[in-house]
Amino acid sequence: MSKGNLFYDSLQYLLTLNKEEPFVYINENISYLGFRALLQNGDILYQGLGEYNRYQMKEESPVFLSGSYILTDQGNVYYLKTDIDGDSDIMNIDLKCVYNGGDIAVINASETAARCLGLRKNGRVISWSDIAPLEVTDWKNVIAIEQGFNYAVGLTAKGKVLYVDYSASSTEAVTKVLVSWTEVVQIATYSDTIVGLRQDGSCLFLDIAAYK
Repeated sequence: MSKGNLFYDSLQYLLTLNKEEPFVYINENISYLGFRALLQNGDILYQGLGEYNRYQMKEESPVFLSGSYILTDQGNVYYLKTDIDGDSDIMNIDLKCVYNGGDIAVINASETAARCLGLRKNGRVISWSDIAPLEVTDWKNVIAIEQGFNYAVGLTAKGKVLYVDYSASSTEAVTKVLVSWTEVVQIATYSDTIVGLRQDGSCLFLDIAAYK
C-alpha cells in the first residue's frame, strides 16, 4: 500500500474516531507518528505503528497540548516522546516533566521538532529545545507566543513583537525590522514567515529567511 493510501486511511480513521469521541485539542500535525489529540476523558491519543493508541497521564491532568508538549491543570509542562526501536520494531513511549514551576498559562510548540515556548502567568517566557533553549529570559509583559522551527516570537501587552533565533546577527537584523511594527494585537508564524495583525485590522508580513 502506498504512503498516500496509508495517510488517507489514517485520516479517515481519525475522522471516524472524532465523531465517536470529540477531541478537546489536537496538535495540528497528522504526519507519520506525529499526531496527538487530547480526548475528553483526559487520555492522549497518539499514532503508533499502524494504529492509534491512548496514553493516560498518572501524574497530572492534561488540559492542552501543542506538538508533543502537554500543559497540565497544575501549570506544569510535560514532553511525550514516541519512537521506534529499529531492531525490534517496538514503539517506545516516554513521558518527561520539563517544567514543574506550576505557573505556565500557555504553551506553543514546533510541530516538527522538540521545541516549545511556555508563557508564564507573570508575562515571562521559557524555552525548551532539543538543541538548546532560546534566549527569551529577558522578555517581559508578553501576552502571546509563537514557536518557529528554530526561532521564537513574542507579543507584548504594548503591541510590540519580540524575536530571537540561534544567530545573534539575524536576531539583531529581524529585531530592527520589527521595531516598526506597532499596535499589533495578534501574531502567527509559518515556516519563515511572521504575521502581525494590527489593531486597525491591517496585517504585517515578514520573511525572516532574507535575514538568515
